[in-house]
Amino acid sequence: MFARLDVGLLAFAVADNHVHVLASGSRYRIGEALRRFEALVVQSMRLGTTFDRCYLKPVDSKQYLRRCFRYVLSQVEHHGIDADPLLEGTSLHELCGLRRGEDLRFRVAKHLGSPDVSPLMSELAVTPGLLEEWTEPLQSSELGVLRSATQAALEIESLLGRSGTSVRAREAAVIAVSQDAAPKDIAEALGCGARTVQRMRSASSPPVDAIHSIRRRARLQLAVAQRQQGEAEAPLGVTSSAG
Repeated sequence: MFARLDVGLLAFAVADNHVHVLASGSRYRIGEALRRFEALVVQSMRLGTTFDRCYLKPVDSKQYLRRCFRYVLSQVEHHGIDADPLLEGTSLHELCGLRRGEDLRFRVAKHLGSPDVSPLMSELAVTPGLLEEWTEPLQSSELGVLRSATQAALEIESLLGRSGTSVRAREAAVIAVSQDAAPKDIAEALGCGARTVQRMRSASSPPVDAIHSIRRRARLQLAVAQRQQGEAEAPLGVTSSAG
């Protein structure tokens, strides 16, 4: 949507009842992109109402651009929203490689260089070093989140079906798992046949960034689940340090 209008998305964050967006392009094109985005959200979510008119503010310096970038990505913390513990409604996932977003990362590097997002990453309790460790192949014990992690990392609704998107997603998921894992276990996790897994293992070569995104996303889900479980089991008045 944004790309078709020659609008470059740099950052976004869904707050409580509104969205913050940082983008490059003409005022008209950005406004049109946001209008189409609103129409799509209203229709797909059947809201029965529309958003208030968007407010556009020009960015006139590199320093202000950096401030806006940090401001947009800190909106979930700013509004104190608990409904999005994984911060999925922000572009932090693309920046951290938890979701495919090589185009967004390229634009951010072009306009902002290499912004330090480590303070923002702390909201997810992750570090650059941990994200690098998470690119290691998934083990059999982690297959329980393989399907949901693949769907989230590659932004698809389902891994089932014969569409090119679904097939490529399954291929990436298969390759994301260690060769030591049994094909039948991977097949059960993905809802396909063991022979399909074996064929994909020998013939597939999905993009590396897709594989890494799946692995990171799976580890994030497991880490958050462990942290939440630890908090739930902690006695009243005691802060858990699990995770």
